[in-house]
Amino acid sequence: MNRVVYKLILSIVGLAIILALVMMPISIMAPLYQVLNPGTGIWSNVPPPSGVGCHSGVVTLNGSSAAVVVCITPDGFIRIASNETWAVFYEEGYLTAEYRLAQMYFMAMMSMGNLSSILGSSMLPSDEFFRVLLTPQVTQEIVNSLNKSSFAYEALYYYTLGVNAYVKSLTPRRMPIIFKVLGFRPPPWTMEDTFAIQQLLTWSLSGTADPLPFTVALLKMSPQVIYAFYPAYPSSIQYPVYPEEWNPSIYNTTGNMKYLNLYSLNPLPPGVTKQEFLDAIDEAIRFYLEGDTAFRDSIVSKLLPGINPFEHFVIGLTDEGSNNWVALSPSGQAFLANDPHLTTTVPSIWIGFQLVGPGMNVVGVDFPGVPGVILGHNPYIAWGATDAEPQVVYYYVEVTSPSHPGEYYYDGSWIPFEAIHEDIYVKGVGYVPYNIYLARNGVVIANYSGVVIVMNWTGMYPTDEGATFLYFDIARNLSDFLNALSYFKVGIQNFAYADRYGNIGIFAWGLYPVVMGGDPRAVMLGNGSYDWVGFIPTQYQPYVLNPPSHFALSANEILVSPNYPYYVGWVFESGYRADEIYTLLSKFESEGNITYESMEAVQLNVHDYSTNLFLPLLLNALSTHLNQLTPIEVEAYELLRNWNGDFTVNSAAATIYYFWLWNYLNDTFMPWFQYYNITPADGLGQFSLFLGPDATFHGPLILDLANWTNNYPNIQWFNDPITGQERNATIVMLLAFNQTITELMHKLGPNPSTWYWGRVHYRELTSFFSINALSVGPFPAPGDCNTINAAYGLVSNEGPSWRQIVDMADPLSGIGVYPGGISENPISPMYNDTTAYWLNGQYYTLIPPDLPQYFYYLYLPNATLPG
Repeated sequence: MNRVVYKLILSIVGLAIILALVMMPISIMAPLYQVLNPGTGIWSNVPPPSGVGCHSGVVTLNGSSAAVVVCITPDGFIRIASNETWAVFYEEGYLTAEYRLAQMYFMAMMSMGNLSSILGSSMLPSDEFFRVLLTPQVTQEIVNSLNKSSFAYEALYYYTLGVNAYVKSLTPRRMPIIFKVLGFRPPPWTMEDTFAIQQLLTWSLSGTADPLPFTVALLKMSPQVIYAFYPAYPSSIQYPVYPEEWNPSIYNTTGNMKYLNLYSLNPLPPGVTKQEFLDAIDEAIRFYLEGDTAFRDSIVSKLLPGINPFEHFVIGLTDEGSNNWVALSPSGQAFLANDPHLTTTVPSIWIGFQLVGPGMNVVGVDFPGVPGVILGHNPYIAWGATDAEPQVVYYYVEVTSPSHPGEYYYDGSWIPFEAIHEDIYVKGVGYVPYNIYLARNGVVIANYSGVVIVMNWTGMYPTDEGATFLYFDIARNLSDFLNALSYFKVGIQNFAYADRYGNIGIFAWGLYPVVMGGDPRAVMLGNGSYDWVGFIPTQYQPYVLNPPSHFALSANEILVSPNYPYYVGWVFESGYRADEIYTLLSKFESEGNITYESMEAVQLNVHDYSTNLFLPLLLNALSTHLNQLTPIEVEAYELLRNWNGDFTVNSAAATIYYFWLWNYLNDTFMPWFQYYNITPADGLGQFSLFLGPDATFHGPLILDLANWTNNYPNIQWFNDPITGQERNATIVMLLAFNQTITELMHKLGPNPSTWYWGRVHYRELTSFFSINALSVGPFPAPGDCNTINAAYGLVSNEGPSWRQIVDMADPLSGIGVYPGGISENPISPMYNDTTAYWLNGQYYTLIPPDLPQYFYYLYLPNATLPG
């Protein structure tokens, strides 16, 4: 028996036995006899019947027939060709359900706030959180607003029919294992379910609570510290995605920046003390963090460590960073490269498709549950995306009074909160009532002793981002692309674009809220004075087209130059990946070396640009104190001195530097947070503003440290405010180095030359359902959180979830790879068949040369459609 399957069965049987032994009166599992039934239980799970290869047939639906050819290829792609558009999307829905049924249903159920119906009361915080995001209401509004004569509606309609055709055909024997364990029979799929996944994605790409901890900082820390630690524009050198010199037109308007005060707290609500305000903000932080992660604490995980279903539903979609760029070769060939950094899971969050129908031949990757191709290319255009990371979530504190219960003061009047009454079905309990309250400027997320905090997010209003990708799929030129982009409003992305005509550009269009006063970085007063007054007009939104540099790039760095007239946010990535991409593309462009080989070299690069800023100064500090170093510290110094800053698996210097930078950051800032009583309840260790787990690659603190170390090494912020010790950069660097050597000796032994990066740093494809036996890896891995080929954390399940490179002068030569495979079934050979290519930095040709001729339709003059 397959070892993975054996481990899975043991885990499930063990879980069943534990549940039986403890005689739980309420169980989230199906009855034991159903789970272990030899004919229909877990033993009978078999791979889907469709395997690698091609087959053809005729699909008949509602009296219409279409010829269809389907090819399953070992590169992780399902290829569908038909002479009817409706049949293409019908088959895409059917085959997505066949291979990813559990994944798509649980994503939709999480977003709709329905996990408690299958997992019990432990999921209530998650369900309440997503109900507060108004997903059920918004998805219904989106469906009601659809244009039923549009191409996007046709695709969604037939995709939904295809999913349901597969669901209807399900026998107990073919049911996904996780469904059998939970005793869950999937109901019919709906259009609302597809839009629920859209909402989950847009929240993952745009939801933030940064104004909450920043308000804590404003309330607890001195103004001088706020100015130093949290500048509104990064203090270090930046290469913004949209520099003014590349497109001055977007800077030629007044905007709202001159009306804002980005360092001052708005007045407290009348009668509310600072401590009461802090308590309410901490309650909002708790709600945000608990709701966003409650699924990690399911009943299953508490009963049996190692089985924790659904842990990665949100983590699996969280965008830790991404890269894309476009570049012109000397002959005018337009290249596009993209690698979005999301959680790397099995099954993958992506599934590969080539969709061929009348006027359409698109190839790329898709999110299960959503029709079309999300990222990819067709014969005419290619596109990729990175998270633009603007601020589209705003927080307000309402003015309330005991003499006006259930009301808030707004624009001169007392107005009752609007209530939405929900009933959440909880397995084993029944319906649990839950009330959601709305104000004019958002939904209530905390009401602590009468201090009410509300949140407003652009995703709480009906938009159809999915239409963007469907129209990308059939776009033939820049005009078509921009028309498609006009549908994309929430989860704003830097959309990279290249076409067969030699045009290149990056666009970050969407809904950017405009407020005409106050401090949008913080919680604002909800009395009507600081509401949204509209959105940045499209003509002034960030974009660049055919730049004079002959290349453009985005890597989640700051969007615009300092004099951009609108506020778009302030917490962006450090810019180190962007710095490295800029350096490499500048070099290759000057050499005339824009080729597949050079683009691959950029995408797979593991040089940490932060070493350019920190390493020389660390070496200088060590060299002037060599006589004070131990022999082991001297050996570590020599390793660093002879290192080029590349995070390769066999580099011991990489290990030393990584831990040193983390210690240097914490040794500098943690005393200040402790001095000002910033606590875990305030978000300490949770947000990049307060040394969160992503602080070394994201947020303002690492940029402060680079600026001070290089330009102000004696600045007072290196002092320890708790002990009163006066320090400078050298003292703190040496302290961090000493700590690092002690830690690594304890962890890896007394010989620094053996402290290889591959001993402490791994990649892992985490089970999407967090069943550890089904994860793949870990594998020793190069890269770190700052490298272009990113691998976040020491056991990394976050990184380039999809790599794509396309030369639009010859789009049939386009290459790409994603880890994992087509199937979510661990027994299937397609569960993990693309991982080796991805790990080794190899690529597949996205449209390989040995397919039936239908799949070259629109590429080759003699290729036709089936039928």
